[in-house]
Amino acid sequence: MAYAISHLQAAFRVFGYLRHTHKKQIIIDPQPLDWSNFHSDHYDTWKEFYPDTEEELPPNMPTAKGAKAKITVYVDADHAHDKVTRRSVTCIILFVNGTPVKRISKRQKTVKTSTYGSELVAARIAVETVMEYRGS
Repeated sequence: MAYAISHLQAAFRVFGYLRHTHKKQIIIDPQPLDWSNFHSDHYDTWKEFYPDTEEELPPNMPTAKGAKAKITVYVDADHAHDKVTRRSVTCIILFVNGTPVKRISKRQKTVKTSTYGSELVAARIAVETVMEYRGS
């Protein structure tokens, strides 16, 4: 593989980030979280409107072993972020049991004329990411 100047510049950016954030930390606790105290007025309200729905699982999904894990995802879109192409940027952070495991920040492939459209594209990417983690 032939390395380019851009690879060296990217490495310098990583080391610069590490130099300025060396006192920061991500706390990863392997103990399962206690969700018995978790309560939300909007938790599982979709069952009120769609009582006959069931979660769609892959046909070849292995049986679960061990404690359940809770997947939480935060998603946002910055509409028309790129001033030249007018494409939006999708930002996603995925947590498993409160630990961040995946971060996505990328330019969307299509140009949307409204914030609503770019948010829907971002939500679709987030759902696909959650389904990928849910099935593995």
